[in-house]
Amino acid sequence: MRCYSHTFVHYSNKLVRDVQFDKAQYQQFLRDQGLREHDITHLNIHLITDFTVLHFKGDVNLEEGGAYFQRDKEYVKEHNKTTDGLYRPYDPPCEYAAIFLRPARYFTLWRWNHTLLHETRHHIQHCLKLPCCSTVNAGVANEAHSARNQPWEIDAEQFASAYAGRISFFLPVSRPLKRSDLQNL
Repeated sequence: MRCYSHTFVHYSNKLVRDVQFDKAQYQQFLRDQGLREHDITHLNIHLITDFTVLHFKGDVNLEEGGAYFQRDKEYVKEHNKTTDGLYRPYDPPCEYAAIFLRPARYFTLWRWNHTLLHETRHHIQHCLKLPCCSTVNAGVANEAHSARNQPWEIDAEQFASAYAGRISFFLPVSRPLKRSDLQNL
């Protein structure tokens, strides 16, 4: 398992602090959820600014007959307005699953953690083949809204809400302020 950008700076209410991702605790959490070592080691977490078309590679909505066929830029633009995180499974030919998080979209560590837990639940659903994640391609114009009402999204949201207040994988790290930090405020 790799996390791209283990330590990053968080600006909130003009307070500057480093935030570190607790990889060891996260891996143990995945083990406690029943995942195999393969499923844990083949998961990457990416902290990104915005989504690109490549993040949605293999999305049924972008394939021929999908709701956004030949409108991939519009699809990405909509997700950049509304989506905090995204999970991509490791179905062949991809060797690694990925969770993409956009920390700049949310300003609290609780929200970062909640989003990570939500996307983590999708990884658990995929790896354990939970019954709530059977795929249905609605193919409707308002697909983004209807997806939130699907069983796998409801399950992921309930999972994130249940754990977000009890466990956190993003830890604030104290450090002295630098002149460059003050320029970024």
